[in-house]
Amino acid sequence: MKQWTIALSVLWLAVGSASATLLVTESFDYGTVNNTTKFLRGANNYVGGTGWGTNEWKALIGDPDTGIGVRLETPGPVTQEYPSSTRLYGRGSRINEAYEGASRRAFDVALPDTSYMSCLINWGGGTMSIQMGNGTYVRWQPLNVDASGKLRVGRTDTQLSAEFVQLTAGTDYMVVARRTTEDGTRVLVTKVFEVSNPGDFLSEPVNWDLTNSIISGVAMSHLDVTAGENGYSKIIDEIRIGTTYDDVVGGSTLIAYENFDYSGAIFDQNGGTGWSTAWEAVGTVDPFSASGTEKSLYFGQSPDLITDGSSHIWSETSKAGKRSFSFPVDLASQTLYFTALVRTYDGSAANADMRVEFYDGGNMRANVGFSNGDLFVDGDVGGYLAGDIATNAVADDTTYLLVMKRDLDGISASLIVADGNSSTLAAEPASWQVTQVALSSLDLSSLRLYANRGDGTGGLRIDELRIATDWAGAVSGINGAADVLRIQMSVNAGLLDFSWTNRLGKLYDIESCIGLSSGDWSAYEGNTNIPADASGVNSVTNVPCTDPARFFRLIEKD
Repeated sequence: MKQWTIALSVLWLAVGSASATLLVTESFDYGTVNNTTKFLRGANNYVGGTGWGTNEWKALIGDPDTGIGVRLETPGPVTQEYPSSTRLYGRGSRINEAYEGASRRAFDVALPDTSYMSCLINWGGGTMSIQMGNGTYVRWQPLNVDASGKLRVGRTDTQLSAEFVQLTAGTDYMVVARRTTEDGTRVLVTKVFEVSNPGDFLSEPVNWDLTNSIISGVAMSHLDVTAGENGYSKIIDEIRIGTTYDDVVGGSTLIAYENFDYSGAIFDQNGGTGWSTAWEAVGTVDPFSASGTEKSLYFGQSPDLITDGSSHIWSETSKAGKRSFSFPVDLASQTLYFTALVRTYDGSAANADMRVEFYDGGNMRANVGFSNGDLFVDGDVGGYLAGDIATNAVADDTTYLLVMKRDLDGISASLIVADGNSSTLAAEPASWQVTQVALSSLDLSSLRLYANRGDGTGGLRIDELRIATDWAGAVSGINGAADVLRIQMSVNAGLLDFSWTNRLGKLYDIESCIGLSSGDWSAYEGNTNIPADASGVNSVTNVPCTDPARFFRLIEKD
């Protein structure tokens, strides 16, 4: 029996996942600003980052839409930078104005009891803080800096740690914090690293700088950023919240990820993570379009698509797009791995084409794809059916994980049938279907994606692009039939609607409790032994709920 706990109140829309993940990001990527648009407040409609949904930044001083929020650096965009030796990247702009202000933004995801947060700061005087809470309650202050530069951790301003870290004015710091529960008490820890020594923070510390144990509730629905005292520079940038240390510090070798969570043409779209540019046109070729169906490919075959609120791209005519990733892969010392889910449909396997080319500026040094059913790979030549070829490698109406490996000496690729088993992806192929010797020591920093159906009917779908520097990063987070469970809960006219992806042959219970500390879970409104629907998605609608706060979990059983 498996269970997934959705730790959220009935006021929230949330998606639950059984795997570790980066839940919330904010890079303050809001372009050039002026004296009006520099404020993080409602009137400026700042909704970037991930994990916030459509919730915008609101001012906490004065009117939420027109009041005094914290300020972005003018004119911008200027980002706080990580050292080039790390796998982390900075983008967009940053909070940096020598004036007081405070802003709040509501989460669109539930933060689990054990959560990690990281951010970049630079203190020049005055006070600043990051706080998380629920309603009027402050649950967690990962960092609170007073006017003398003493950084503490705690809950409210009167519940801060006695110990502190003394900041040096003008120094760039990485702050990492963790919140968890031990014996019913919330334990808050914080570590402060100088950004100039990245080797210090790429693995979770054994000893944290600050510890504070407090009695506190669990739920956190929003994040506040504050800056006090005019006349002093206070920089905050690259806020990340996740379920593991690697999520928020970038220990993962995943360089870039794209799930095509868009609607319409993807030209100029800027989703995913790890990219330094939006999707751009390739010559005069039409851009790809997202399906707009809220359905995605996954590492399984039946159903062919799962309803998960995201999307995928498709092609029945010639399409193309290009994009640069933030952290180039140096083939002299690193290996580039690329993966993508692909599927031809309605008889197009014999005539559909797709390829991905990787570039260092104007130099193409990796090319992988398939054409007319044949898989190919080449380390020097672009276009279709270059280099080594495996004939009849693509079957119609079959989802594959297209995988490519490029290093100093050559390039290899395979099409792995999406069989729904995570064990299939435990290690890279022992024998690649196509391989070619092709020497190169360039830094690959961008890709170009092409697709075309050619003659006939049908088309092809592409989803879940990943670029990494090892196999584990290239398959991290890929969901198979045995692993995927996506849960949504929404509130409709005071009633609850649940939906989740399922596994055929399984039964499901919806359980609930009014407080996570009690552990008093029980079946809710008789929703037990719900059989998996043949469509791949279950729905339970119009469920009554009158409690001001309630928590839910889904039980899967044989």
